[in-house]
Amino acid sequence: MIGSGTILDSLRLSVPIIVVPNSDLLDNHQTELAEALAEQEYVVHGKLEDLPKALDDAEVLKQRQRDWPPPNSGVHRQAKAVGLRGILDEEMGFLD
Repeated sequence: MIGSGTILDSLRLSVPIIVVPNSDLLDNHQTELAEALAEQEYVVHGKLEDLPKALDDAEVLKQRQRDWPPPNSGVHRQAKAVGLRGILDEEMGFLD
């Protein structure tokens, strides 16, 4: 899997992206990010053993690609949290 920064850059460009996490990582943060973004219909959460399905899903996603950042983020609101948490909240569009 590419890093979260690259994922966010791809989202800003409205490029359909297939996120394939490394499930061998200890804290599994890549899977958590992939699941969260896929649930919100920003990316396809792919698996190495089923890439043909992920490619098909990416074509479907391309048809209904959503803008990034979400309309409830950035200048539309101010993140109350500071530091890394505030940056992530802002990037993900989390409301307080």
